[in-house]
Amino acid sequence: MRTHPLQTFDSSYAAPILGLDEVGLGCIAGPIYAAGVILPPDTLILNTLEDMGATDSKKLTAPARKRIYDFVSKHVPIYRVEMSPSDATELTSMHLVVSRLFSRIIYSIKKEVSVATVLVDGNRRSDLRFNHRGIVKGDSKSLTIAVASIIAKVERDAVMTKLGAELPQYKWENNKGYPTKEHMNALEKYGVSRHHRKATLPIRRLLDVD
Repeated sequence: MRTHPLQTFDSSYAAPILGLDEVGLGCIAGPIYAAGVILPPDTLILNTLEDMGATDSKKLTAPARKRIYDFVSKHVPIYRVEMSPSDATELTSMHLVVSRLFSRIIYSIKKEVSVATVLVDGNRRSDLRFNHRGIVKGDSKSLTIAVASIIAKVERDAVMTKLGAELPQYKWENNKGYPTKEHMNALEKYGVSRHHRKATLPIRRLLDVD
């Protein structure tokens, strides 16, 4: 019988567990997405998610992520997605942007569910006013965080693919806004678009901003 280590990790915390993760923080274009999820106490659903390979979304193929996302959409009633557009990062740090997204998700879900534990991927966030635990590499350890990472990535990737169709020169359907060689070459040739994050170092250098 297959073991389910991500469930075992989550079982060490009081339930219900709200897991949160973000996608797009390391990008130089496009929005930042965050997702939060509470998995139901249903062994069949939990086993199915882990058997489907739920883990850090970056380790999965796009079709695998989409299969898990579709399963979650049908069988997991409590999840939220929040996003911050690219220009929001001009006003404050991207770290704070993520904390604000997490706060909105926590506040929204706590109005419906008496959450016992909040698990956040990465280090504990001093600017997140809700009580929580930071789990380094949590999307590879916790099933709840892993599912949150998949939800956020599938939804953000869909947006980046749409933006890529509008501005095909940047190939966002491939690089999703990360500073790949392909993306940087396009920036050198075509310049900075309205969807690029002007506060990021690569864009600041292109714009010659001190």
